[in-house]
Amino acid sequence: MKSGFSLIIPYFKRYRTHLMIGIVGLLAVDSLQIFIPWMVKNSIDVLTENPENYRRILRYGAGILLLAIGVGFSRFTWRYFIIGISRRIEMFLRNALYRHLQSLSYTYFDHTSVGDLMAHATNDLEAIRMMCGMAIVASMDAALLMIASLIMMFTIDGTLTLYVLIPMPVITLIVLRMGPLMHARFLKVQERFSTISEKAQETFAGIRVIKSFVQESAESTNFSRINQGYVNDNMSLVKVWGLLHPMIWTIGGLCGVIILYAGGNRVIDNRMTMGDFVAFNSYLGILLWPMIAIGWVVNLYQRGRASLDRVYRIFQEKPAIENLPDALQPTLLGAIRFRDLTFAYQPDKPVLKHINLTIRPGQWVALMGPTGSAKTTLVSLVSRLYDPPDGTVLIDDIDVRTIDLKTLRSQIGVVPQQSFLFSDTISNNIRFGRELTDEQVEKVARQAHVYDDIAIFPERFETLVGERGVTLSGGQKQRVAIARALAAQTPILILDDALSAVDAETEESIVSNVKNNDRNQTVILISHRVSTAREADIIVFLEDGEIAEMGSHQELTARRGRYFEIYQHQKLEEELDRVTESEAVGHEESDTHA
Repeated sequence: MKSGFSLIIPYFKRYRTHLMIGIVGLLAVDSLQIFIPWMVKNSIDVLTENPENYRRILRYGAGILLLAIGVGFSRFTWRYFIIGISRRIEMFLRNALYRHLQSLSYTYFDHTSVGDLMAHATNDLEAIRMMCGMAIVASMDAALLMIASLIMMFTIDGTLTLYVLIPMPVITLIVLRMGPLMHARFLKVQERFSTISEKAQETFAGIRVIKSFVQESAESTNFSRINQGYVNDNMSLVKVWGLLHPMIWTIGGLCGVIILYAGGNRVIDNRMTMGDFVAFNSYLGILLWPMIAIGWVVNLYQRGRASLDRVYRIFQEKPAIENLPDALQPTLLGAIRFRDLTFAYQPDKPVLKHINLTIRPGQWVALMGPTGSAKTTLVSLVSRLYDPPDGTVLIDDIDVRTIDLKTLRSQIGVVPQQSFLFSDTISNNIRFGRELTDEQVEKVARQAHVYDDIAIFPERFETLVGERGVTLSGGQKQRVAIARALAAQTPILILDDALSAVDAETEESIVSNVKNNDRNQTVILISHRVSTAREADIIVFLEDGEIAEMGSHQELTARRGRYFEIYQHQKLEEELDRVTESEAVGHEESDTHA
């Protein structure tokens, strides 16, 4: 059974040469520094025997200097190669995660928060990097130094070394006990960090609403509560991590006491030279680092493994919508047919029921109906944001499920209900991955009735719109999004209530421009305004997920059904608006004459 480690093993294989060079550098560091106490030992013994033997002292000093230079060069080597590998793994994992998330179906993002995904892409990947870099280095370094220092200590005094080893099994028991506790608590920390990221992202995205409703204080209180929970979870982790370190230091201190007592007696009894005693203490200091490193490595490993498991779960997610092995790649003309379509997000709870509708290439179809009548769901099935049942949605008499996803979606222009703009220039938002000349960008901007608005900006089409287009009004964002869809020059265009933020006159002008362009586009328009829908070739009125009425404006008004009721209601509203406007103008003229 695969685990999270299957994500990183291929990268270690790819950089095995770098890894081997790094390991050689690490071996060199440990080998060289293990001889430094031995050189110090010999220097002290020489001084003890003959304080005037300067030449040998200088040779030992030069040897220690050369060893230090070698240690420095070797340390740079292993840091460059091994830490470099961990940085590359982090980069590759982040790129792979980014690509994988883009491959997942729309439904995945319906139930996954952006903040949680951001935590995976930042905090979790950092923990994985530390595990792949410093944890490996520290564990290998600790193992090598422990073995080497113990060998040297046995060489100096085997009995004294055995005394030192007596407390060592306690460290193993401590690590085995603390490791699982740290893993579980770090999982909670990472999950809490995801919540913080989600809350911060939501707050700043909705800052206008927060300020409008004067909820800054309340939101700050909510964030503080979540943040306090993060601190509490971290403190729970720190309690375990904080205990591990002092316990190991305590055992190291106990070893130091043993050496001072037993080793001191040996020096007094002339069973050990002063140089041996100093060297033995130095090797004990080297041995203490592996003991301390065990706790650090366990911490890094448990953090990294917890994060690796979290990221691995994302990679285990499969797209709900995928291409068939023999997916078709046709050039579409734009004929759309819904054939007895019934669709449900949840079993036995259909939101669309027995939809039968044929749209010829180049036709305009307006979808109307009350909120919740599944208009957006219907158009989402055309581009397979959700998968329809087999044989129920066809384009050019081809089942959309058999068409290659990239081929299908590249030939359908969509302007969703909530217009999304990237934090970039207006021109780049309109182009969005397409090679367009400035003249082409200006042309679609005119068709979308947004050119005049852009022209008044100092930077015109090079104006930065900010995150999510925050510097533009709602109507401007919608019209830039329409220009982007028009620039794609697709045979099918879906406008999902994409003109709700503009006035009726502007909406009619945009519809007229799009309808009279030089492309024979099939257009599905979702609108709540009869003044716009009346221009369509077919008007489909949905109610409770079913087609309640269908026909042209003249046909539906003649039937005097639900469409006619809305038509009459909106017509009355327009007349009242004209009367109100006329009275307001009359009052202004009276005030002027007065």
